[in-house]
Amino acid sequence: MHNPLKAKFFDRETGRPLSYVNIGIPGKDKGTVSTINGDFKLYVTKENIGDSIKFSMIGYHHEIIVIKALESSNGFIKVHLKPIVYQLKEVIVLPKDYKKEVIGKTGKSLFLSIGMGADSLGSEMASSLIKLKHSPVYLESASFDIASNNYQKIKLRLNIYSAKDGRPYLSILPQPIYIETELKKGIWRVNLSECNIQVTDNFFIALEYIENLGYQGLYFHGGWSRSPSFNRTTSQANWKSFGKFMGRNISPTFNVTVSYRK
Repeated sequence: MHNPLKAKFFDRETGRPLSYVNIGIPGKDKGTVSTINGDFKLYVTKENIGDSIKFSMIGYHHEIIVIKALESSNGFIKVHLKPIVYQLKEVIVLPKDYKKEVIGKTGKSLFLSIGMGADSLGSEMASSLIKLKHSPVYLESASFDIASNNYQKIKLRLNIYSAKDGRPYLSILPQPIYIETELKKGIWRVNLSECNIQVTDNFFIALEYIENLGYQGLYFHGGWSRSPSFNRTTSQANWKSFGKFMGRNISPTFNVTVSYRK
């Protein structure tokens, strides 16, 4: 297939375009993210004709289509994703007997910094495994220690994943979280208290490129870690451990403030 695959995404219930949908061939380093208007194009080769392409977005049921079937559509389709119906949760007002704690990577080395990696749409950098000392906990905020930011302004998607076999697994968020900053260096703190996120087991926190920003412009401070951190090069690609130096694990300084009952 010489022409790129093209599509536009819509909410099946409302008909509105869907921004930043993840598109990719599962398990392969070939994917992208739709634009803010819901459009995308993805180049595939003859070797991919027998593969399937997956469309997914937090808060929606995913769709999988065999690439060969798109030949009859001239490479362009309209995809209507169906919203997932969640049981409405009450807003949590934590009583005074709840205690706050910072978990995740807090230490850093001034000599270690970690880049976001591929700088391609859908690429992600995840923390090392964040282990709970108490359960359940409620996420109050997330912090990311920026070593250098060469962009004027960055917009990323913050993702939170459950863990399976020590790797990021499934998103535990009912709705996507988009975050922006112009901070060049220092602690980027994101308020999560209004997101009503409850976590009951170990998890990962990750940052994802959803807009074209350029090459190698964002680095985070890192430090030595007992467990590896992870990244993936694009949407639907496999997670791979990364960040080793002299045989030791390096993890980006990503951490979260949580509340739990004393």
